[in-house]
Amino acid sequence: MKIVSYKFGEIIIDEKKYENDLIIFKGKIIEKWWRKEGHYLTKNDIDRYVGKNWLKLVDTVIIGNGADGLMRVDSLLVELVQRNKIDLLIENSNIACKKFNDMKEKEKILFLIHLTC
Repeated sequence: MKIVSYKFGEIIIDEKKYENDLIIFKGKIIEKWWRKEGHYLTKNDIDRYVGKNWLKLVDTVIIGNGADGLMRVDSLLVELVQRNKIDLLIENSNIACKKFNDMKEKEKILFLIHLTC
């Protein structure tokens, strides 16, 4: 799976274009991902889409927090990920996409991307 391009409001993965926030988990794309508080990410916003067991299934979490980095990440979520010894990268969505493409073992990555802001 490869991110071909990202720009504000749009991401192309392999041959398909997406215009809504999404999650890549266990090699699958979960479309139209949304948070309860739009520009604020909590653990519950992940659990609702991938289940509560995800911390045991990944070794890296990459969060694309928007074109300008305006989606905030709950500090409790950050602490939880770090406490479980999972690598965490929170960057603007363009950089997050590049980091995702650079990763070799994508099956163990949880990739969350906010396409705007």
